[in-house]
Amino acid sequence: MRITKKLPKIDISDSETGCCPRFHPKDWDEKLFRFNGLQFAMASSKNFLHMPINLGRVMKKSMNKITEANAHDPDRYLVLSQEVSNWKSNHYFLVTDYVPTMDMVIITGTFLTKAYAAEYKEVAKLIKKFKYFITKQGYQYSEEDLYVFYTTCPQCAEHYGENYMVFFQKIED
Repeated sequence: MRITKKLPKIDISDSETGCCPRFHPKDWDEKLFRFNGLQFAMASSKNFLHMPINLGRVMKKSMNKITEANAHDPDRYLVLSQEVSNWKSNHYFLVTDYVPTMDMVIITGTFLTKAYAAEYKEVAKLIKKFKYFITKQGYQYSEEDLYVFYTTCPQCAEHYGENYMVFFQKIED
């Protein structure tokens, strides 16, 4: 696999729903991405035994703040989610500038990805599959370095007929 430093373009205007754009998994599946100090705005959601409780509200509020700060890149869209515990997840929104009232985080490293089409409730099974994929490629799996890009909201996934998730494993600093 060749390492790329550029994220695939996601065309926000390619949306039949007026919400989430159509996702093209081949651009993200089994790729190596090098993040050289990408800037993210971070927000947290509450979980109950791994299931998000207030994720929709957190996403909407965060996107409003990012839009107000004019920090959204129309050609690059990426929100990485990371489960911190049974009770909390962090969400990292790729931004082009500082977003007031949000924690700012820089993420650097090389990430190996795998795209899956599955229901949200299957995430635990997908993590096991992804762990196998990572180790089969000769890399060490680490829960602390696992991020998931949930590409569409549940309503848009239903509309498009597919619910894609892209798993990211940091394999190198």
